[in-house]
Amino acid sequence: MAEEIKRRNPLDMLYEIVGDLWPKDYVPPAAKEEPVKPAEESKHKNAQTAAPAAVPAVPAPPSPPPFEEYWRRADERVEWTQALMNPTSPDGLTSPDLWRFLHEHAERVLQGDITAYAEVLRHADPLGDLKPYAGSVTVSAADSDLVRVHFTARPDLLTDAVDARRLLAGLALRCARDVLALLPVNAVAVEGSLPEGDSLRVTYLRDPLRKARFGFIDPVTFALEQGGEFINNCED
Repeated sequence: MAEEIKRRNPLDMLYEIVGDLWPKDYVPPAAKEEPVKPAEESKHKNAQTAAPAAVPAVPAPPSPPPFEEYWRRADERVEWTQALMNPTSPDGLTSPDLWRFLHEHAERVLQGDITAYAEVLRHADPLGDLKPYAGSVTVSAADSDLVRVHFTARPDLLTDAVDARRLLAGLALRCARDVLALLPVNAVAVEGSLPEGDSLRVTYLRDPLRKARFGFIDPVTFALEQGGEFINNCED
């Protein structure tokens, strides 16, 4: 018996003792968190609950529509004879308030009353969408058959693809188209300029614009064909 005890490894006894105290199927309890000191408790809670305030994203300013698309399109033409004859919109596409305004002014507009022209220009604001491209725009009725437009183009719109001539001619063409769509005049005299730079003077007549294919024409060439004049740094 003594020899048997001697042959046994002393650690075997330790294993048996430990095994009795800590059975094989025993699952140790989860480790307890150390208690948080009162002084640190509020700091601990704030660290868990106070998330950093989200910084609201600042929306980027809207970009102006593509320049080429701008001058190729125009406002819908106002049919003043229909507006005179019908107290309500025949097709229902025009808002009742706008049609009522057109109906009330139709007789005077068709008579060439420039005061009525001014009221219509102020109410309809046909060149309101020129604002992304121009620093200032003025429109006035010179007589019953002619409207004058002056604008100052934004120089930051000049690029490798859009030079001074193209910018001025494209904007001038769109101005003429929108005014001719709104009023029954036959001519729109446009003067466009860049601050301390080039300028364009051109008068567009209704008949050439009515026949033009705006998806294909070059605005600079078209302005020159209409007798337009580029001055200052745009000399030929």
